[in-house]
Amino acid sequence: MIYDLKNEVDFLAYKYLEGQDDKVLFNYLHDLDAKVRTIAGKVIQLRGSDELFEKVIGLKNTKTYYLREICAFILGQFKTTRQDFLAQIPVVLLELSKDNSISVKTTAMYALGHFYGYHPMSLSLSEIDKQVKDTLLSYSTHHLSSVRVSCAFALSGLPDEKVVRDTLNQLLDDECSEVSEWAEVSLEILDDRLTKQSIDE
Repeated sequence: MIYDLKNEVDFLAYKYLEGQDDKVLFNYLHDLDAKVRTIAGKVIQLRGSDELFEKVIGLKNTKTYYLREICAFILGQFKTTRQDFLAQIPVVLLELSKDNSISVKTTAMYALGHFYGYHPMSLSLSEIDKQVKDTLLSYSTHHLSSVRVSCAFALSGLPDEKVVRDTLNQLLDDECSEVSEWAEVSLEILDDRLTKQSIDE
């Protein structure tokens, strides 16, 4: 489980971990407390060191589900300008979005939404982008509402195409209110992006 950081204790813990070196920081990802793992993950995201990237990528095949989960969480918002790193991230997240663990699957889907929010797909999709798009769209009818919620969020990172809008419009009528709320937010994000593009042109 990934936690939002909300109180002063969380902030103090963040500041403490911020002062640790890469090795110590990475070790906190193995902590049994999900909140500790989340805080360490956030620090790693912003630190964006090459060494930490390689270590985080290495967690994708671990047998421990929460380590695969924190791997997905970190990669979705990992701060780097290295193109070779950026090319690896959607490949790993796509793999994790097919994980048997629902928490890993949904975290990877959220991470894909974050990743493509910062690194938009081009209209001429690469093979990996096409696979990501097809996979996310396929989850719109998943039997678990938590997966559909993640899908509704992640679709905002896809190109503004008819199939994406049609899927989000279908999710607006989902029996789960959280799904429909995120579908509405994602449609608003697509609209805002379209408005910005027209202004820039």
